[in-house]
Amino acid sequence: MKRLALCLLPLLLAACASAPKPTNEAGEVVSNDVTCDREVRTGTILPKTHCSTAADREAARQAARQAGEAIRPQGAIRGAGGN
Repeated sequence: MKRLALCLLPLLLAACASAPKPTNEAGEVVSNDVTCDREVRTGTILPKTHCSTAADREAARQAARQAGEAIRPQGAIRGAGGN
């Protein structure tokens, strides 16, 4: 029994070791912060899971901001109250 435990100990320790963090071409650590959301669309009972990384969410946020700026009237003044 002790011999079995001693043989399995290195395997258990190796399984607990963390993997190296991924890097990009510049050698910077890339975050794999993946977030998954479940969404049930109208007309269906089956949820759909959508997963995205922090970089994907930031790119979508920038695209939405640019689309909003593209449809904003050019003469609109921000913060102008209806005085």
